[in-house]
Amino acid sequence: MTPQLVDRVTRAAGNQSGHVAIVGQESPIDLDSDDGQRVGDCARLIGVPCRRMVSLADHDAQYFASVMPTGTIFVPSEGGCGNSPREFTKPQQLQAGFDVMLKTLLALDAALSA
Repeated sequence: MTPQLVDRVTRAAGNQSGHVAIVGQESPIDLDSDDGQRVGDCARLIGVPCRRMVSLADHDAQYFASVMPTGTIFVPSEGGCGNSPREFTKPQQLQAGFDVMLKTLLALDAALSA
């Protein structure tokens, strides 16, 4: 985390108490583009809006990607607040994410069985 980012976070926190610290320094990785395409195709097939994203969060996918094709599915949280005690995702958003995951897994299985 750069000193500029620490300063920006500290200023944004305003009168909130807390501490800013580096907790990990994993490098960003590229996930499997075929899996990303498959997830997007499956989402569109069942009418779930989607888009490609860059995530700076530390996810298990970073570690799996070094040994197998890997993709992720993110669902929107209210106010864009994720990985926080204040995070809230509507049940219908969770259901949509599950439906995309299920459709993707079925598509992967069909591709492997072909």
